[in-house]
Amino acid sequence: MSQELTPTLTQVAQPVLASAMSLTPMTLAEQYLTELNLPVEQAAEAVELSNQISLIPNDKTAVSSLGKECSSRMTAYADTILSQIKVVDEHGVQDRLSELVLNAKSLNLKGLGRRSSVPVIGGLIDKFIYKTDEWKLQFQSVASKINTLLEELKNGERNIITRQKELDGLFDATEHEYKQLGLTIVAGKVKQAELAQLIAQETLKVDGDQLKAQHVSDLRSLAVVLDKRVSDLLALQTSAMQTLPSIRLIQHNNQLLLEKLNNVRELTIPAWKRQFMLLVASQEQEKIVELVNDVDKTTNELLKSNAELLQQNTLETAKISQRSVIDLATLEQVQQSLITTIEGVKSIYHEGAVHRQEAERKMMALQKDLRERLTNPANQP
Repeated sequence: MSQELTPTLTQVAQPVLASAMSLTPMTLAEQYLTELNLPVEQAAEAVELSNQISLIPNDKTAVSSLGKECSSRMTAYADTILSQIKVVDEHGVQDRLSELVLNAKSLNLKGLGRRSSVPVIGGLIDKFIYKTDEWKLQFQSVASKINTLLEELKNGERNIITRQKELDGLFDATEHEYKQLGLTIVAGKVKQAELAQLIAQETLKVDGDQLKAQHVSDLRSLAVVLDKRVSDLLALQTSAMQTLPSIRLIQHNNQLLLEKLNNVRELTIPAWKRQFMLLVASQEQEKIVELVNDVDKTTNELLKSNAELLQQNTLETAKISQRSVIDLATLEQVQQSLITTIEGVKSIYHEGAVHRQEAERKMMALQKDLRERLTNPANQP
């Protein structure tokens, strides 16, 4: 690799490295720990961690894995929480509450009562009577959903309490990660100063030697990787710092939700139950008033109908009581029919006598003619 293509020290390290090269690793560690608001007592630990970073140019594994173990604890807590998200969502109270609201709005309280057996107006009463079984089923359905919702509200409260404890653990893990990242960053910066000093020393030894020049170039390449790693760790530490207040905000919101769920369970739901009872009573009154009005209307209609029927029956009865047993017209018709019958019979009898006389005369003539023919010799064979 030519020296022109190799990054210079000023391109891969901060300007302070020049002055840091004259300081001891312990002093540098204390200085960087102070800048990061970390305890200076950890300087020895930072130096020890720095000594574990290899400066062999072709061995960048140590640099690439620098700070890898810092987030292990935080990741474990995060994985625990994330694994429970699906379970919590499946048992959320939002869907149950929405379903309960819809059921409450569609609750039909028009069917409470028992079937009437009152004659005549029984059908009228049945028209306004409540259907007990249907109403009970509907109200029991809403009551059951309220009880289910209460249980889920309790579960929601328990889930939030559990989540609060988990977030406390996540906060501690993130805080630990923040401190460990800071310690690792300090170790990286200490190693950067050491590497800068090494590059400066090796550069003086080049003196036209291509192999030494290549070695310096490799060291500078390693410095680039180390600088990038330290910068990334600093970004992660910043993110961890931002995560801490975010966790507290979430916990604060959870506390507000916990109080709200408690209010819904202890205040809102009982208020719903009271309103349901008032609704039942009010609708019962409404239907009874409607029923009484219609009964009164039916009573008046029955009185009018009975009066008209009584008038009609009385008049017809009076007419019938004054009517003769046999109407004169009937007697006249019967008389005329009898006379016609008698005259008809007489005429038939007279015609029968005339026909019989004529027949007798003809039969006598036939007998006479037969006798003459039988006694006449001329007619003998």
